[in-house]
Order: sequence, then C-alpha cells, then structure tokens
Amino acid sequence: MAQFGSAHLNGVQGVVGSSPTAPTKINFCSGNNSGSNLYSLSSISYCLLNKGAILVSYGGPERRRNPRVHKNFVVNYRIYGDPDNIDISQTKNISEGGMLLTTNCAFDNGTILAIEIKLPFISSYIRLLGKVLESKEIAHDLIYETRLVFNYMDDQSKEFVRNTVNYFSKKETK
Repeated sequence: MAQFGSAHLNGVQGVVGSSPTAPTKINFCSGNNSGSNLYSLSSISYCLLNKGAILVSYGGPERRRNPRVHKNFVVNYRIYGDPDNIDISQTKNISEGGMLLTTNCAFDNGTILAIEIKLPFISSYIRLLGKVLESKEIAHDLIYETRLVFNYMDDQSKEFVRNTVNYFSKKETK
C-alpha cells in the first residue's frame, strides 16, 4: 500500500466504540480497484466508499462477556407496563446477556421492554425483560436496530438461551 500521509486523532473512542484506549494515528492508503480508500486505525479498518458511506469492521479481541450468535428468532416485544402495544420482529443476534433486534420505532435508552422469544428447541415462548442500551435508525421512520441487555430472566429461560447460543456457536465455527 502506498502511504499518502497520516493524521493524529483524539477522542476517537466516541466514534469507534467505548474502548478506553483510543487509536491515535490514521494511515491514508490507496484503495482497491473500486475507487475506495482504505484507512487503517490500529486493528479497526475503515473503507470510505465513493458515496461517502463508511464501513467499519473491528479486528481486535472480543470484549463481550457472553458469546453471541447471529441468528434470527421470532420476538414479540412491548414497553413493560403497556399490555396493548405489542409488536412482532426478529433478533439479529443473541447472547446469554442480551440481544440485538429490529424494531418499528426508536426507544429511549433505559426503556424496559417485555419480550417473548421463540427458540428452536422448546415449544413455548421464553418471557424476559430487557433494558434498551441503544436504538439506531436503519431506514428512516421505518426500521431501527435496538440493543438490549437482559434485566430479568428466570433460571430455566437462561438455560434455554445458553444452550441455544452454545449450539449455534458450534455451528458458526465449523
């Protein structure tokens, strides 16, 4: 890669995640044949596309406490305490500690959602409570990705989630 220059950055952790050690240097390099430019920041790579979009991939060590699988499971969700406003969606990923799901609206951080999730190895739904960590707009006023941490889940449900994650983790690594 041909190097064109470098820039020093401060406070990058706000852009690339919550890592307490922020990368401090960015190398500008020529891209591939598609006209993209590749910027390398420590183990984080940015691909600046012709249309101005930025793709981010993190190549560093896993910082999550619980293994996560990228599987779609059917989810019913509603704001806890509001029994009438139920919506159906699916997970994008799940772990023993939380999930990412698509929702039809943005939720404020800290909102508690009542969730029923259908896992493949049991016939009934698992009921749990999750606290919203972030709701990010994906399609304007239509689709949001909502990150949750599980607040309450009984021991049997936790075991079902753990077993499901373990099963699909083994399949993803094959």
